[in-house]
Amino acid sequence: MAEIASLVRVNVLLAGVVQGVGFRPFVFRLAEELGITGFARNVGTALEIQAEGDDYRLEQFLSRLKTDLPPLASIDSMVQIERSVCHAPGEKFEIVPSASGNCELTAVPPDVAVCSDCV
Repeated sequence: MAEIASLVRVNVLLAGVVQGVGFRPFVFRLAEELGITGFARNVGTALEIQAEGDDYRLEQFLSRLKTDLPPLASIDSMVQIERSVCHAPGEKFEIVPSASGNCELTAVPPDVAVCSDCV
């Protein structure tokens, strides 16, 4: 009988130019490509990602977040805030609404239009 790979859940916070540059759609496409479930959302000036999958795919996912960035994006820090066994994985990866309560300004690269929601 083949051994079933255990699933892992990681929570990471990314800081830098990760808002207003297509970063969440990039994360979504990468997760879909690698079979990762979970979510991405803006939290203050950072991006929070909860990703679920086997160790190999998660390592690919986390590595490619840093190497395959959208053209205007940059990561100043990537902090893993939790890593645990995933007992009840989600069915898909989603972009969920931003967390409320923090009105700090985020870094927007020069020569990039700001959407009406951010204004």
